[in-house]
Amino acid sequence: MGERGTPLVNVCQCLNEAVMKIVSMAVWYFPFGIVFLIAGKILEMEDPSVIGQKLGLYAITVVSGLVIHGLILLPLLFVLITKKNPFAFIQGILQALLIALATSSRYEKVLSYADTADVVSGLVAGEVAACTARRAGGEQAQFKEKWGSSTI
Repeated sequence: MGERGTPLVNVCQCLNEAVMKIVSMAVWYFPFGIVFLIAGKILEMEDPSVIGQKLGLYAITVVSGLVIHGLILLPLLFVLITKKNPFAFIQGILQALLIALATSSRYEKVLSYADTADVVSGLVAGEVAACTARRAGGEQAQFKEKWGSSTI
């Protein structure tokens, strides 16, 4: 729409900023509301220790199920399907998994996945670095072109 669409784009951007501010304020107040809701339910209980024991057993059950699934079942399936050591594979992707959990930057994830691809599949490090640089550079250029900033 060119020049004629600029006012509409400006209105939409202003609405977006206003909604984002309202949502960010609400997000700051959510924890207080949740704490008071939980406190109200705890005060309504006749014997909180019984509920606490049941909740503790439930948590232990869930964690033990996840441990059995992650440390026994999945590696066993990996061995049966690929005939390779699953713990070597896990060791190769561990850095990428930890970085993905610890950061929200897509650029850092791309770099860590490239390192993992190098370890797991045996690619030449130079080829992986070149592909990663091209991909990350392209993503940054597209982002800057669209939003006017180079931060991903």
